Amino acid sequence: MNYVAIYREGSEFIPHDETILEEDDEIYFLCARSDAREVIELFQSKQRIAKKVTIAGGGNIGAALAEALESYTHVKLIEENAERANALASKLSRSLILHGDCTDETLLFEENIDKTDLFCALTNDDQTNIMAAMLAKRLGAKFSMALINRSSYLEMIEEESNIDLAFSPQQVTLSTLLTYIRKGDIVQVYSLRSGESEAMEIIAHGNAETSKIVGKSLEGIRWPENVVVAGLIRRGKVMKIEPSISIEQNDHLILFITDKESIPEVEDLFELRK
Repeated sequence: MNYVAIYREGSEFIPHDETILEEDDEIYFLCARSDAREVIELFQSKQRIAKKVTIAGGGNIGAALAEALESYTHVKLIEENAERANALASKLSRSLILHGDCTDETLLFEENIDKTDLFCALTNDDQTNIMAAMLAKRLGAKFSMALINRSSYLEMIEEESNIDLAFSPQQVTLSTLLTYIRKGDIVQVYSLRSGESEAMEIIAHGNAETSKIVGKSLEGIRWPENVVVAGLIRRGKVMKIEPSISIEQNDHLILFITDKESIPEVEDLFELRK
């Protein structure tokens, strides 16, 4: 596992060997997929298993989530539209479909929201999702999350509400678009922290004559400021990041970029000499 950045009290910094983690630190790290569960468990005081899930909103996202979970989790789905609720009741054989308003305190109370392990507000209305998730949390839901489309709401929720997690589908869409917009042979780009930072997987091409990085060690490359080499994948194998390791043709480098103004310099590094 490689720690690449820590956000603490609104500011970010790159950790070093002597960095001590503090409560409420937001940590970005890189690890092999096979080690992900073990690494995540290091940050949890105890493992949470959601046995009871309540979903607000029976649209495409809510219905798909209920269908994915209902075979092994007790799922309740609240849908305000009666016709849609009836259709879902026919489609989802193991989920309990409730016709009602997900912001109705009486409904949530009667459905024992305080026994819910996970409450997911997934309607197509941001304000409804915010109110429902906040209300569910106040009434005792152990973990509440809300789907938010407007990025301006995301920061407000993170700072001022009791909602445990707010996420936006636009972040996923933006990451996909950036993959095609960025220069160079980029495999994937992930937009992080509402677009403030990016994580990028990019392939090194060329040789010592045509490339600015191939044949050079990591410490021998003048990386732009605010760029961390978080990982290196060579022929499908995750390599240990050491300053002396040299970059070879077709290496995949994972870069964490905390300041988007550094991105043009990164793209220039990976472009072949003409």
